[in-house]
This record gives sequence, C-alpha cells and structure tokens, in this order.
Amino acid sequence: MTEVDEIMTDADLEAALDDLGNEDGDISELLKLMNEHRMISWEEAEQIMAGSESQPVKSSLPPQTRPSEPDNDTDVDMTIYKLKNNDPNLKLINLNNMKRTPVPQIKRILEAMKNHEYIEKLQFANMGLYDHDIIELVNVVENNTSLKCINLETNYLSGEFFTKLFEAALVHETLEEVKAVNQGVSFSTTAEKEMIKAIFANHGLLKVSINFRLPEGRHKVEQATLRNGEISMLKYIINIYFILLVGRVMRRKAAEEARKKEATYKNENGDNNTKENEKKKTVVKVKDNSAAPRILGDEVKAEEEGNQTNGNVDKPMPVYKKSIKPKSSPFSK
Repeated sequence: MTEVDEIMTDADLEAALDDLGNEDGDISELLKLMNEHRMISWEEAEQIMAGSESQPVKSSLPPQTRPSEPDNDTDVDMTIYKLKNNDPNLKLINLNNMKRTPVPQIKRILEAMKNHEYIEKLQFANMGLYDHDIIELVNVVENNTSLKCINLETNYLSGEFFTKLFEAALVHETLEEVKAVNQGVSFSTTAEKEMIKAIFANHGLLKVSINFRLPEGRHKVEQATLRNGEISMLKYIINIYFILLVGRVMRRKAAEEARKKEATYKNENGDNNTKENEKKKTVVKVKDNSAAPRILGDEVKAEEEGNQTNGNVDKPMPVYKKSIKPKSSPFSK
C-alpha cells in the first residue's frame, strides 16, 4: 500500500463517523453501565440516545464520596503513663494516621515498651516514619516477649531497618505477625536477601506482609509461614494432650490418697470395733414374753401342779344341797 492510499479522505472520515453513530447497541450498553454505576440518570441516558441536543449532557447526580476513616483519638501521654506503670489492661497501641505525633513522644513510647509485660499489638501505619524515628523498636523486639503483632505499613522505612527488625525477632521468636507493605523506599537486593534469610530462620512468624521484588524470596517467605503455622498447630495439640494427661494423673493421685486415708482410718478404728463386736456376742439375750398371748388353762394347771408339789392343796368348798319338793300339778288328779 502506498502512502497515498493510507491517507483518509473527508468522505471516508464521514462514512466512518456514520458507521460509529449507527452502533446503537454498544452505546446503549455503555449508557446502561453508566447508569448502574451512578454516573448519569436514566433520563439523561435517554436524552443522549435521542440525540435531540448537540450540547453535552451533564450529570445531575450528586458526586460520590467515600466515607472517611474516623480520626484517631489516642491519648499519647496516657499511653506512655500506662506503659510505665505496666498496666495489664493495655494490650494495643494504635497510632495509625497520626502523622503529627512528635517523634520524641514516639521514642518515649518505644522506650517504655521494653519492660511492659502485657502489650500485644503495635500499630504505626501511615505516620510518615523514617528509620531513625523508630530505631528503638529493634530493642523492643529483642527484649519484649509479649509483643505479637507489628503494623508499619505506609511509611518510609528501608530494607536495612527491616533486616535488623527480623534479626532481632530471632532472639525469642515470639513475634507472630509483621505488616510492612507500601513503603516509600525501595529495598536493595542485599537487604531483601538478608530479610528473607532471617524470616526463614524464624519459627515463630505466622504472617509477613512485605513487598519483595525477588520471586524466590516471596516463595521462601510463604514456605516459612506455612511451616510455622503447622508447628504452631502441633504445639497447640501437644499442650492440650499434656493438660489432659496431667488432669488424669492428678485424678489418679487423688483417688489413691482417698483410699489410703480410708485404710488408715479403718486400721485406727479396727481394735475398737472388734472389742465392741465381742461384747455384743457375750451378752445373753433374755426373751421378753410379756407381750406373748397367755393361755388361761395352762396357767391354772401349772399353778395346781405347783401347789401339789408344795403340799398346799386347797380343800373344796362345801356345797349345801336344799331339797325341793315338786309342786303338785292340777292335772295329776
């Protein structure tokens, strides 16, 4: 094709515009999508489809606004006071989005965190921090065993700082989660390798969110976190089994002690019980026949026999007989 053929004439341009205007199906689909996403109203879409006006159509819908995050109202001075007093209720320090926090106050917070025994989470996201602002955090990770989660997202921390942080986490291996994405400083290759080495050697980290340029580094970090998750689950199962085993052993010991106490009690009171049983056997039981029914004839016979043996025989009382003459009957004549 020559250069003359590549040039579009006015007639070709008008024909192309006419073909574009005839594609009502694509335009209608586009207008439907714009209406669904609250970019224009349906009346405005119909107005565009009609093409009655050559003027541009302006959307009458209100502009979409995303709800902003609430302001962080953390009292820094009160937080420092609780840290110095080792307050057991203080488990979270949240200074996210507090860019105007003075650096000396941040350093005082980190110094007070060394000896705090209950703090678990530290959140310093989107504060515009540099390495020299929170270098004391390395000593906190080395000395504090209660800290579990650190959030340092959206700052200006270098790879050398994170290398020191992950190497400090190897001391106790109690740190479980580190969030450090969206840093304003790019990491060097040497720093990334040192970080990956420290993360892979740590058996306590369960989640690491950080932007690595090296793909093999991301793969090794993922393998390390999966391995640590399995180790954590295994430790949990072992602890549960150990608790159940200890409970069973304690119940057996309690049962044995109860049996021993019962045996000693029986041995101490055994002599008294045997003596009482012997006394009960020697006692002769006398029958009480007072409640039994009496037979009068037998008693009389027994009394008579007893009197005869003793010679005391009662004489019978004399009976006087009176002669009674029979009356004469009037019919005897």
